[in-house]
Formats: sequence, C-alpha cells, structure tokens
Amino acid sequence: MSSVYNRLSIVIPTLNEESRIGATLRSVGGLDPPAWETIVVDCGSEDQTVNIARAIGATVIQTSHAGR
Repeated sequence: MSSVYNRLSIVIPTLNEESRIGATLRSVGGLDPPAWETIVVDCGSEDQTVNIARAIGATVIQTSHAGR
C-alpha cells in the first residue's frame, strides 16, 4: 500500500479560541502516527488565535465568513 494512504490531514475551524488553540494543537501534534498536516481555518478571530496557531506550526487559512 502506498504511503499516500497513510496521511492524515486535520482541519480545525476556529473563532476566538486563543485560550484553547495551543493545547488543541499540542494534542494533535502528539498523535501516533503524527498528522501529515494540521490546518486551522479561522473565521475572523479578534484575539491571538491566528498568531498562536502559526507559532505552533499549523497552516492557517483566514476567512471573514463564520460558519461552514
């Protein structure tokens, strides 16, 4: 089986989650096997969510539209 099938992408939607995003991303980072990529989709946070996520190494996508 090709290793491409062993890749896991984790997508985390956020809005003003600075008090929790660090712990969430550290928890995801401790998965075994590790996630291939972690993506935070931020819907217009007005706090430090985006900065924290980037500092921990997540890919951040920002949008101004809250919801799905």
